[in-house]
Amino acid sequence: MKILITTQHGDERLGQRLYRSLKTRGGKKYDHVDFLCGNPKAYRANVRYIETDLNRSYGTSQPETYEEKRARKIVAKVAPKKYDYILDIHTSRSPCDKLLISSALDAKILRIINATNINRVVVMPHQIARRSFIGSVDSAISIEYDRKIAHSRQTLDDLICIIDNLSSTKRKQPSSREVFL
Repeated sequence: MKILITTQHGDERLGQRLYRSLKTRGGKKYDHVDFLCGNPKAYRANVRYIETDLNRSYGTSQPETYEEKRARKIVAKVAPKKYDYILDIHTSRSPCDKLLISSALDAKILRIINATNINRVVVMPHQIARRSFIGSVDSAISIEYDRKIAHSRQTLDDLICIIDNLSSTKRKQPSSREVFL
């Protein structure tokens, strides 16, 4: 089992916090979890992006901006590793509480959904998803938290619980979800 945690925007730090917490609290228990900072330049500058939004820069035939070139490198790096699950962590400036964003509802995505306590799922149309990270790699879902709760200990614990549920052989029972297509 291999799980990847990613972030796309330089000013969204929850993914990094999650990964650090897994490594400090869990030790070898989380050796199957990797982390990828999608936009290291923007992260160092603490801005969303440098030239173009990385999460709208995938799938371009002629990459020109830093983010479009970075998107191509990310896909080339991630795709061959065949991760079982990819969790793309975001924090929103819009009031959204917490929600999942997917480009499909296949078996692996449903397994991720069922491993969470999040009851709202948005499925992006293909024409939008193809320009995003989750629409460019397999078994990926975005997990979006409102910035007001993103810094809480409870949010970090919820994310660790998702990793634990995905890592377990026990299947969580599906609960009702609001799905927006």
